[in-house]
Amino acid sequence: MYNSLTRSETDPISILQDLTREKAIDDAEFLPDTESEKRERYCRLAMAVIDTFPNILRDVIRSNISASDLYLRCIRLINTLNPEQQANLRQLHYSNTYSSLDITLIYKLLRQFNLIPPPTQGWGAIPDKADSKLADDIERIRFYRNQIAHRCDTNIDTNVFDDYFDKFQDIARRMDLIFFQKTNYERQIIGHRTRRIDTELQKKYENAMKKIDNIQCKAYFLPLDMTIMSLMQQCYFCIYIFGKRRTITRKQKVRVQIIFQNEEEVERNINILNSLKDEINEGLSGIEFIVATKGSVVLNVEILMEMFETDEKLQTTLDLFLEKILERIATSTIETIDMVLLPVEEFIQWERAKPFEKPVYLDFDIEADLFGTDDRIKEQLRQISDVIFKHSNRRGTNNNITATLLPICLGIENPKLLDCIKLGNTLMFSDCNNRLITCTVNGTDVHYTPLSYSPFYITEIDSDTVAISSDRIILLNSISTGNVTSTIKTSHSGLGISYDDNNLYVLIKRNRIHGMDLAGKVIRHIQLPSDSISNITVHRNRLVCINNTSVYCCLLNGKLMWKFENDKYKSFRRVTTDNERNVYVTDFNTNTTVVVSDDGEHHREILTESDGMKYPFGIHFDKKRKCSPSF
Repeated sequence: MYNSLTRSETDPISILQDLTREKAIDDAEFLPDTESEKRERYCRLAMAVIDTFPNILRDVIRSNISASDLYLRCIRLINTLNPEQQANLRQLHYSNTYSSLDITLIYKLLRQFNLIPPPTQGWGAIPDKADSKLADDIERIRFYRNQIAHRCDTNIDTNVFDDYFDKFQDIARRMDLIFFQKTNYERQIIGHRTRRIDTELQKKYENAMKKIDNIQCKAYFLPLDMTIMSLMQQCYFCIYIFGKRRTITRKQKVRVQIIFQNEEEVERNINILNSLKDEINEGLSGIEFIVATKGSVVLNVEILMEMFETDEKLQTTLDLFLEKILERIATSTIETIDMVLLPVEEFIQWERAKPFEKPVYLDFDIEADLFGTDDRIKEQLRQISDVIFKHSNRRGTNNNITATLLPICLGIENPKLLDCIKLGNTLMFSDCNNRLITCTVNGTDVHYTPLSYSPFYITEIDSDTVAISSDRIILLNSISTGNVTSTIKTSHSGLGISYDDNNLYVLIKRNRIHGMDLAGKVIRHIQLPSDSISNITVHRNRLVCINNTSVYCCLLNGKLMWKFENDKYKSFRRVTTDNERNVYVTDFNTNTTVVVSDDGEHHREILTESDGMKYPFGIHFDKKRKCSPSF
């Protein structure tokens, strides 16, 4: 081309004029993704599924129960697991770590032993977008992991890839907050999203996903014309049946759930069906009713694999079973019933609880003087026992009642506290269970205020108002009414939050602060001296912020005044200041509260483990009363 151009008679001026009229185009618009690019995206998703998701669940279960205690609970149930899961639990016992447990097994253990509060929509259901409980994200992890692992192909286009990773980052961000920025899961997800993958690494993760995807998937979309009583003209089943490759036989059973959606009289129908289990199963072939549970009406059944060989055989099996079910329950008066048939992957037969297996917890307020002597409290407990016996339809006798008297600390049931403040004689805590907890300074008069968002950090606005940071929103909450009076949307999750001199300061993305008024108008931006800031406090034109190892004191323009570090302290969690600008900070691992002088030159430990400090977290200085609660 060069030789041709140099030999030709060209007019450079006209050529340049022609070029100025040309419009630039984006070549990428016209270049379709190659198969290699699509597979590379799949492998990046696989990295999140294999490397990060299991560690998130391991941290969740580790934070709720020790490995040794969990193994002891599992001993009586271990024979109900498949051989691989049994081996993993035994390794848990020997190693005393959770590294051997995968997502599927941890999910089952969390559910079986009620180690965390259930998801908003219930276990096994896909959470709504606004659901923000810890268990909601556990359900999302399980759902996304199964979606990716059981894909029929490894070709991921850009839109699907971006959608997955946006959701992954949201989950990781919330998990980092729950684990107090010790985990860096969001950073790991970003690394998976952007990392370049060579051929060897791609093959590694493709093989790892094949190991997870050791199941064979059949999808049936069956519009079934079923004449089951006059109530069902037509219903639609979406059926996903999973069976192990090379191990499933025609005589093996698959556990599935038949869900009656929008069903009336759920409690009554469940009780009736469970009481008639043997009668329902009598005469059935290829299908066995196990138990009915909540969630509309959920029927857990086992179906022989051979019943799935043809649509006709499956329809006949379900036809007979559902006819027996519908004869025994009260159904709605509409002409159609919506039902869904879903798999119960790698089921464990743990649904039925044995009688008297779980204790009954009764909460009482007992006057302190009743604890004056053993005889007085015994007499009081005897009277309680007699009343219970009298109103229990005379089931059992007094002789077989065993009771344990437990103390109540602050009246807070299974809290996962993140932050605290003190308002006069009231203490307020933010709790991961989507609520605020308030009580008096002596731990009495406890109140729970449910929130529609999971609260992170709280700060005092005035004597009746607090600001609560959450996922991309700030709630202004009235203490007297418990109601949210207004909300402020933010571009990112508000981590630390502080209020001073009519301005609200919100930590954004751990490296900068937005100063705003109570209407949400951003007045100033403050760039912080570190990219890993976890908490802030502002008072008298000074900003103090911390990461795991350092305390920074800055002016409100971001200029650093001093920095405090000490090799002993590696896990700073929360920070506050007093009227003299001394800084108080809690250190999680050393079980200490440290005060740093207003120039950063001196420090001392004012509370230690010997004072009862155990994994201290939130701290707040009441500048009016000059005292500081912490937990």
